[in-house]
Amino acid sequence: MAGSSRERLLLVLLVAGTAWGRSVELSGPDVLVPRSSRLPLPPSLNDSATAALLLANGDDAKIQLRLCECERATGAPSGLSCDKEGWFISSWERQGQWVAGGGYVPLSHAICCRPCLPDELPPDPSGRIPAGEKPLAVISLGCHASTDRSLSTRCEAGAGSFVTGYSEAVKVFTTPDTFYPINTVQCCTPALLLDSGDAWELERCGCHDSRDPDFPVNCGGTTTDELLLGYVFFRLSPLGHVVPVGPAQCCKACLSSTVHPMNQCDDLNSCSGHGVCNMRRCECFDGWTGPDCGEPARNGKSIPPWAIALIVLSSSALAGIFIIAAGYALQALGLAPTTPTGSEDGDGDERQPLLIRLDADDSGSVGSADTTGTNCEDDVEADEVFRVRGA
Repeated sequence: MAGSSRERLLLVLLVAGTAWGRSVELSGPDVLVPRSSRLPLPPSLNDSATAALLLANGDDAKIQLRLCECERATGAPSGLSCDKEGWFISSWERQGQWVAGGGYVPLSHAICCRPCLPDELPPDPSGRIPAGEKPLAVISLGCHASTDRSLSTRCEAGAGSFVTGYSEAVKVFTTPDTFYPINTVQCCTPALLLDSGDAWELERCGCHDSRDPDFPVNCGGTTTDELLLGYVFFRLSPLGHVVPVGPAQCCKACLSSTVHPMNQCDDLNSCSGHGVCNMRRCECFDGWTGPDCGEPARNGKSIPPWAIALIVLSSSALAGIFIIAAGYALQALGLAPTTPTGSEDGDGDERQPLLIRLDADDSGSVGSADTTGTNCEDDVEADEVFRVRGA
């Protein structure tokens, strides 16, 4: 119900997923109201080899990356998305609840966090990464809208991506400048960009529901080193909007066994240093486009040809409508030329008299008949001049 001035919903609470297999229905008007004050940002850590890497317990001894820094989201819509490369949602500033109960809803703004960048990498068991490689940055790969058909409120279960934001939002009318997300989440996969240009992909590990009883929509940021996978509970609005409901599903980020080698894109100039090679294709960083990521993008996005054609056709149609409307308006105001009325003899053009008046000093004849001395009082007067309306 984006853009609506009221948020009274007839709510249906759906408990989704095979682990629960049940649904609860709540009827009657409900109002979503904030139930908490804004949370402070989690503390920040320094990037270092000791702080950045941990051994994840109980997950086949996978190497986990800690979270180093979190900040308030500023991405569209309304602070519900991370707008920086390599940043992912971990928590929310506030949460809300319907008056009739039924679970907590995340409220703006989102809290985005980035994994720490280690000074050194651990040995790669697969041997794909040579010793001495240095990580340069944490990047985002394969960004997309979730394709999970049963649960659009979380990233795909079999992938390694985390939530980076939402594309739609609804305003909470009881609180100014407060929004909650709806419908499909946006997901990206984190990866370490190495100095060779290769990308070491991260994967999810240690996933579980939020353990915060007071703030179940959050994953904790740097206090837990966990990022948001999504939500398995949701509500449907009367308009069919899907509203995520806590608890959140949270996961840590661990080093995977997947490395994207840049040598597969040698024919694409190794993505010109502005992207990552993935399946022999370049995934460009923000601000770059083209097959080899060698072209600066306009505001980070390029306009496809079909969009340009649509803009031109729409502009032409609007111009035609404006011209027609202007013609009708002129006729209504009596300013437009009208069609002349035909004469009795069938001549379509209204004729002006040949002689407007006869002055006193005029003498002589017209034609072969002498008109001298003829009474001219019945001649056409000057005020009988015909005028064409609008001429």
